[in-house]
Amino acid sequence: MTDVLLRDRLSRNGTRHGDVSYVTLAVVDAAAGRRFYRDVLGWRYAAGQLEEQGNQVEEVIPQVGLWPSTTWAEGVEPGAIIGWRVDDVARAAEAVRALGGTASEPEERPYGLESECTDGHGLRFWLHQLPPPGEPAGPNGERHGDISYVALRVADLERAARLFSGVLGWAVPPHPEHAGVQVEGPVPMTGMSEGAPGALLCFRVDDIDGAVERVGTAGGSAGPIEARPYGLQARCVDDQGVEFYLHQLS
Repeated sequence: MTDVLLRDRLSRNGTRHGDVSYVTLAVVDAAAGRRFYRDVLGWRYAAGQLEEQGNQVEEVIPQVGLWPSTTWAEGVEPGAIIGWRVDDVARAAEAVRALGGTASEPEERPYGLESECTDGHGLRFWLHQLPPPGEPAGPNGERHGDISYVALRVADLERAARLFSGVLGWAVPPHPEHAGVQVEGPVPMTGMSEGAPGALLCFRVDDIDGAVERVGTAGGSAGPIEARPYGLQARCVDDQGVEFYLHQLS
């Protein structure tokens, strides 16, 4: 298990309560998804502890797995579903319920304890109580293909801020009504804004020009490359309609 959870001694599923522990990338066709992200980001895959189809992305931080949304669970739309590391999953699940969300009773998995949750307003997520972590990974990935940022979309920003602050210990700075906010604490870096509930992933790349070209070659689409204070970014959509960003960071 240690070999799976670490990369060069760095934890692939967070080190602190509230960090991202795992990302499920739900796609209509898992085989097509593997090809797309292999061609664009260089991802390599292996079998997981719960499935043998080879949908687990090797080495990427945080850990990512591709799952066919149409057969995996009723009502799951293509896109990212986030899991977060917690110190005490039973207590965290109770906090989710007390703050208006839903949480299943924790179950033992090969990798630790897990509770399947919602925020009560359409956002799905997991809580994970996992084995002791390795050394902390960087806040926005260190290698090409790592997740550089998580953009969390919620139906009600104020309500979500209360829930995730209470459950995961996030610090949410004061912000204008309905404006997006940068969350303080979790790794990878995370922001929240109002919108259709879900999570949008941003991926670190070494050469954004080449990565944008590969998106088109692989059947996706990419918007223009834009300069930001933190580097260059391009808004993209994969060949199954999942939106994501590419980041070449300064």
